[in-house]
Parts: sequence; C-alpha cells; structure tokens
Amino acid sequence: MASRKGALFGLAAIMTLYLSIFLSILLSPWFNWLNNALSDLGHVGVSNAAYIFNSGLLLAGFFVILYSAISLKAEAPLTSYFLAFSGFSLQLVGTLNETYGGLHFAVSVLLFMSLLASSLVYFAERRSPLALLVLIAIIPWVMSFEQIVFSGQAIPEIISSIVVMPWIISTIGRALKKNQEKNK
Repeated sequence: MASRKGALFGLAAIMTLYLSIFLSILLSPWFNWLNNALSDLGHVGVSNAAYIFNSGLLLAGFFVILYSAISLKAEAPLTSYFLAFSGFSLQLVGTLNETYGGLHFAVSVLLFMSLLASSLVYFAERRSPLALLVLIAIIPWVMSFEQIVFSGQAIPEIISSIVVMPWIISTIGRALKKNQEKNK
C-alpha cells in the first residue's frame, strides 16, 4: 500500500509541476520561450500568474519529497535522498522567487545541479541508461549561456526537467506494478 501511495505522490508531483507551468504560461501572454526563464512566471511584481507558478513549485516539491521517502527509497535508497533534496530545491525556487534576485539564481542553480546529481546517482545505483538522458540538458544550457539561437533559460529549464522524467516515471511504474502484484 505504501508503494502505491508513494507512486501516486510521484504522479501528483509531475502533474502539478507541468500543470502549474503551462497554466502560468497561458495566463502570461508576454512570456517568450526564447527570451525568458520559467522563473519569470513566478516574479510577483511582473507576473499575474506568479501565485499559480510558485504554489505549483511548492506543492510539486512536496510531492517529490513524499514520493522519494515513501516509494523510491525501496528501489534506490541513495537516489531517494538526492531526489528528496531536489524536491526541497524546487520548493526553494518557488519560495525565493525571482523577486529575490541573486538568492533566487543560487537556488535555481542548486535545483538543476541536484537534478543532475539525482540522475547520475540513480545511474550509479541502478545502472539505468534512462538516467543518462540528463546529459542531453547540457547542450541547451551551453546554447543559452553562449546566446546561440536563444538567450533565455526557459528552454534549458524545461528540457532539464523533461530529461529526468523517463527514469522517474519508470520507478513510479515499477512501484505501481509491485503493488499490483502484491495485491493479487
């Protein structure tokens, strides 16, 4: 039962994160994928969708922490600590939103570095090649910093979040399957 509940928290994290991002984008006609960061959606002084964006990050981070503690810990104990820290970092990005300037930048870097670390630890712990997809995210980050094609961070940010999803979704699927087999 705990495995199923934990897996549902993982699914809730994914749905909450992307729903809040895309709803915030829909409510922000000024947002531009090439020139903005996703965090611009959470700037309280600029975005009318800031409360949706920041609340979504807080709630999604909470669900990631619960998923890590309840479900992922059984499959990949070390990774569960790293991913829980990523969930906490996600909450920091929502709390210390863009109105906090340099502090927001620091927690944003912490979030993306923690996602990289979580993926690499999962690869080391479970030998899942899906975890190495995170390395793809390096390319758009370099393109952004070098201002090749685009200058904003929204594209590297969304790609960074998407490339960690395959290994996370696979762990959620295994937890649900394990629970289903246990209930037979």
